[in-house]
Amino acid sequence: MEVLLDLTYLSFSKDGRRETMKTKGSHALVIGGTGMLKDVSLWLNKKGYHVTVVGRQKSKFHRMLDQAYKKENFSAVNMDYHETEKFIERLKKAQNDLGSFEVIVSWVHSTADELIPKIFQMMQENDGEYDFYHLNGSRAYIEPFTVTPPSNCNYHEIILGFKLTETHSRWLTNKEISDGVIDSIQHHRQLTIVGQTEPWELRPN
Repeated sequence: MEVLLDLTYLSFSKDGRRETMKTKGSHALVIGGTGMLKDVSLWLNKKGYHVTVVGRQKSKFHRMLDQAYKKENFSAVNMDYHETEKFIERLKKAQNDLGSFEVIVSWVHSTADELIPKIFQMMQENDGEYDFYHLNGSRAYIEPFTVTPPSNCNYHEIILGFKLTETHSRWLTNKEISDGVIDSIQHHRQLTIVGQTEPWELRPN
């Protein structure tokens, strides 16, 4: 399997060279940030955040960097988040080096169901509040995800629905998903449904 990078996290200077970040500022974490949520990562970067992205493929990360407003404000975590304890330690290191996460955008598969509670636990060690944008698939509309965020967490749920045309239904595109997530962040909505979830029986198979 192709991995993103061979280091815990990296930053890039304007000429593309790797370097370690020294300054601390607004820090965002995007899990799934080089694929489906690439445009969210780029938008946060343009808004002035240092963005730590979790992804797998090196080629996707470098293609994203080619579009970045400030390449030096991107870092990468290059491990499987199913290795929960090691993954959390990597996130702690990123926060120690770059400041606490103020925004977390999370697209985590159900096979890693213990990860989000572990992230909440990690974030309780920080001072101050943060915004957690939790993406769920369409089934969360009829089977709500049970979560108890800590007191310092501003929790926002984003349910990914589908699109219904005159002839058929289809799943959302990456751009439609990213646009919906960005809109949720801009308006600080507690619940956002991207696309539609009704009529449920017409969703794509």
